[in-house]
Amino acid sequence: MMGEKEEYRHLIKDPKTNVTWDPAMGVEIDRLVNTDTIRFIRKSDIPKGRKVVYLKIVVDIREHKAVIL
Repeated sequence: MMGEKEEYRHLIKDPKTNVTWDPAMGVEIDRLVNTDTIRFIRKSDIPKGRKVVYLKIVVDIREHKAVIL
């Protein structure tokens, strides 16, 4: 798995990788919200005629990189 790209949804299901990626994603979501990069709204608040954008999270596991939480 090292050096390969994996989807976040797979990494959080594996107990070996969940320990790292679950808290890391929380930190990243907080950063994005606090810098007004993203915002979450209720489905009922979507304006008529607008498209919703979803994200697909893909991570690149590089063992030599330090994990900063």
